[in-house]
Amino acid sequence: MHQHQKELRKKMGKIEPSKGPTFYLFLGVLAIIAATTSAYIAGVLNAGFAWPILIVAYYFVAMCVHDAIHLSAHADSHLNRIVGWIGSLLMGMTFHAIRRSHMQHHASLGHAHDTEAFVYRSALTLPLRLAIANFYCYTSLRAGTTGQKIQGISVALGILGLICFHPGVALFAWIIPMQTAGALFALNTVYLPHGPLANWVDDRAPELTGFHRHHHSMPQLPWYQLFHTARKMRKQETKRWTFLWQRGEQPNGRLAPAADDNPLRCVGQ
Repeated sequence: MHQHQKELRKKMGKIEPSKGPTFYLFLGVLAIIAATTSAYIAGVLNAGFAWPILIVAYYFVAMCVHDAIHLSAHADSHLNRIVGWIGSLLMGMTFHAIRRSHMQHHASLGHAHDTEAFVYRSALTLPLRLAIANFYCYTSLRAGTTGQKIQGISVALGILGLICFHPGVALFAWIIPMQTAGALFALNTVYLPHGPLANWVDDRAPELTGFHRHHHSMPQLPWYQLFHTARKMRKQETKRWTFLWQRGEQPNGRLAPAADDNPLRCVGQ
């Protein structure tokens, strides 16, 4: 975090995470997924209507899982874990796999052992890597316990079994919309804030990445609280930039860190 951002955080005081709304959002999204999937399987809705609804719903599932990873889906640890596990399974993963992978990303940003570098390191095969980004999280279980590895293998075999015995339902009612949502989530929250467009996106459309630069400095905040807090911080950053400009001084970085100074831009490292 830049020095002026640290000063802003200090002025804002301690920010307590608001836990709970993510849990109820998750329940609502589950109901939408269940109703839409049932209607599609029953033939009430065709793919043209069902898939857009499911893609949006699964995108919100990914957001809820992300909050659960940072223990902000609910203040009750058991309910937080329920969100994480059910949401992860809906996204084709175990909670241990995605949590281990994402926490390693926060601890190893820009280094070779950052598991999410699989998404942002190169643009040559980006569509393919986005499409399988969730399954790549299983590689984080190499450092997991035996029980976690068994869980991962069981879930992977279960997915393969479902595809073999019920390919139509598995692919068209679940995997295609789920993988599309997962790819969009990986694009917005991994590739854009860490790839070659990181500075441009952070300057002009930080909402698209969920204020990812601020998330790395305040990971304990759930997504809705992060949006509110990040907007307040950016307003203060804007005032600081304007003040220095009016004094004829060169600001130490733009609203987002200047080129080659963005702490989240990891291309080429």
